[in-house]
Amino acid sequence: MRITDKIRYNATRADLNRLHNRSSKLYRELSSGKRINRPSDDPFGALQATGLATHGRQLEQYMRGIDTAKIQLFASDNALSQGVSSITEARTILLSAVSVVGDDQNHEVMADTVSQLREQLFNLSNSRVGDTYLFGGFQQTRPPYVQDPVTGKISYRGDAGQMKVEVGEGVVLETTLQGTSVWGGGSALAELSAGSGFTGEASVMGDYDGSRGNVRVTVEVINPGEPQLASYRVSYDGGATFDDNAGLGYSLAELNTSGPLGSMGVQLNLADNETAFNAGDQVELTLIDSPNEDIFALFDELELALREVDDIVTVGALDYDNNGIADAQDLENAIQGVIDENTRTAANPIQNPLVGEELEFFKKKARDDRFEEINNARLQNLLGRLDKALNQVSDQQSFVGLGLNKVESAESANLFLQEQVATTKSQIEDADFMESVSEMNLVETALQAATSTTSRVLQGISLLDYLR
Repeated sequence: MRITDKIRYNATRADLNRLHNRSSKLYRELSSGKRINRPSDDPFGALQATGLATHGRQLEQYMRGIDTAKIQLFASDNALSQGVSSITEARTILLSAVSVVGDDQNHEVMADTVSQLREQLFNLSNSRVGDTYLFGGFQQTRPPYVQDPVTGKISYRGDAGQMKVEVGEGVVLETTLQGTSVWGGGSALAELSAGSGFTGEASVMGDYDGSRGNVRVTVEVINPGEPQLASYRVSYDGGATFDDNAGLGYSLAELNTSGPLGSMGVQLNLADNETAFNAGDQVELTLIDSPNEDIFALFDELELALREVDDIVTVGALDYDNNGIADAQDLENAIQGVIDENTRTAANPIQNPLVGEELEFFKKKARDDRFEEINNARLQNLLGRLDKALNQVSDQQSFVGLGLNKVESAESANLFLQEQVATTKSQIEDADFMESVSEMNLVETALQAATSTTSRVLQGISLLDYLR
């Protein structure tokens, strides 16, 4: 085979191009610090690096979830810690009340303090981080507890859910709590169905008595008009419809008193009484039966007990001493017992019955002794319920503490994985600086030598050389 000048020239040019390409690749590696700058540099390595980059982004998402979980759980822990302090303070006040019987002024101060503690607990129950409420379940964007402006009663309008955040591969944490598990209270959630004519905010007040379990109730407008003048039909999950008025439905007042809602202890309130309904509009209520202590109702009772602790006249009709007789009647019975003991009858042939001031003294003493017994029974009942409420909040605080421990573990694991992913990706992608510099020196030397040799070999070649 004859080696022509063209073949020699093409071969020389190919070698120079190869050296130039290698030199350019090394320059890119040194300037970017990366061994792989395009998939063609190392197809398999590029595929590995892409997979690691995807994993890294997933870990970053987990870390964002961890940050969210930490903020919300720390805020919940702080709120619950303050709640425990408030309930503990109320318990201390209750124990002190027994030792100052007969001191109206002190008991009024105690009652005022309990009222303030209740207000603190109400504010804690509506704790939030940014726009996220912590104790409303899935209902994160509105206060979970509301107070009736007329009755002062506090009710739950969140739901039974818990918001969750993924903080690792297969690791999911609850970041919000269902309010009734912490603060208790009869609860119901009301919201308007999509496309309804009513644009205000429906809410439910009062304690659900749990008679139907955890059910969804639909209140449907069957005769539109002003909310107070419209008529409503009520149905439950099972499909049963309650309408005892010959198909005409209930008025809002009837729903709230003698109707299906009123019989369960809940009341449907409409925020804007001037907004009209359309026919067929619906308000859906999810009723939640909570076995937990209603802390707000408990503080109401504690405040009332402190204000009444020295007032015989205002003792209520509840049977705090569990003898089957209303306490107000117990006081009358204690007085009547002294009278009976000092009334001469065939069954009671006493010789010297008490009369006048002596009789009045012992009647008053019997009444006062019975009153003290009733008060002690009443306060002991409240003390037991306060202990239950304290355990209730403490248990949820422990639950939050476990969540924080899981977050810390997940954070440590993710930080380790992030470091490993970054290291492995760097090993695949990054250039070896010393190796690249050494190779660059060799390539430049070879390029200089090839260029010099090529110029000498090709120097002077012309047509005259072939004519000689």
